[in-house]
Amino acid sequence: DEISTYELTRPFRVRVAIWSAATAMFTMMLIMSATSLAMHNHFNFGLTKVSLVIQLHVSSMFIPCFFTAEIIEFMGKEITIVVGSLLLGASISIGMLGTSLAHFLGCLTTLGVAWNFQFIASTRLLVSEFDAKNAARVEGVNEVFVQGAGAIGALASGYLVSISWRMVLWFAVPFVLVNLSLLLFLCTGCSEKCGGGRG
Repeated sequence: DEISTYELTRPFRVRVAIWSAATAMFTMMLIMSATSLAMHNHFNFGLTKVSLVIQLHVSSMFIPCFFTAEIIEFMGKEITIVVGSLLLGASISIGMLGTSLAHFLGCLTTLGVAWNFQFIASTRLLVSEFDAKNAARVEGVNEVFVQGAGAIGALASGYLVSISWRMVLWFAVPFVLVNLSLLLFLCTGCSEKCGGGRG
């Protein structure tokens, strides 16, 4: 009998992988979408400096792809996701520290690398749990959550940045903390002890 989609996504490792990928996309879209508005409207940066920050952010998202696979191979999928999540936290912290050009550059560049590590490693963790047929089904579910999270982040950013830049950053904090907590359970094997592992 064919396994239902619910059963496929029931294992704790699978749910953590989906949550991590969605958190990476949500946080990235939330902060990136708000950055240009915050820099130009709130802090009076010119379009040249705004463009520089966004360009370096996009570069930091994709340039690591040349060696992300080797990093995952060396550290393991779970630890790479943890590093990505810690970098998300670092990105938010840099953004909290100030509103100079250097702070925006540091925040957005770190954000790009964080997204790369967490998103790619989460996807690798997800598909490693299944054969080709079921991996395709679970990837479809994952895409729904990932793209939905990205859309929510982009939509929320406009409202939040109208309040303040810090509000954007604070809004991302609970999602990153939940992600780190789930990863802690996963890496310490608590999910297996609690019956949440794959049977």
